[in-house]
Amino acid sequence: FKSLPPLFGAHDLKLAISTLLVESSYNVIDEAIIDTDPSAVFKALLDEYTGVSSWWKPILEIKLRGGEKTLQKGSVFDIIVRYHGKGKLTGKITEIVESKLIRVDYIEDSQFLGNAKWTLEPSDGKTKLKFLWNVKSNRFLLTLVSPFINHAKNHSEVMKLGFKGLNNYLTKDKTYRFVFLKHFLRKLQT
Repeated sequence: FKSLPPLFGAHDLKLAISTLLVESSYNVIDEAIIDTDPSAVFKALLDEYTGVSSWWKPILEIKLRGGEKTLQKGSVFDIIVRYHGKGKLTGKITEIVESKLIRVDYIEDSQFLGNAKWTLEPSDGKTKLKFLWNVKSNRFLLTLVSPFINHAKNHSEVMKLGFKGLNNYLTKDKTYRFVFLKHFLRKLQT
């Protein structure tokens, strides 16, 4: 038997590995205008992190660890995301500036490691709310499938639903729960 050439050369393998590493890193900015002032938006974010409100459920659920009741620098929390499957993140608050900023590091057993930043800016009596998500995959399988699954797009869709739920919650629109129900019903139809 003659020797067969290898399917992949060393260069091809290096290219495939570097592509996977690049494909599994995300730097995403999502933003929305929320129809109330930054202090109300900031309080609603704190309420969601501490379990006082649930305007993001069932898509996203946050639970503080250690029985904490207030969000502060050093607080550790778990996030469960139910969107195209189930995801888990563990975060730690690294900075809080009242009505302006919340910084998070994703740590430990998270599916993604990196950081995130909420920024709040006044805008004509409303709030320009931004969320910067700068992470990389922390799971081999996520890294492996990253060229085929658009995690950045999925993240932005979850954020868009959250912004809508937040805005409806703050403007006392009692139909804000239906945002998520409509989303799930649409998914069932496809």
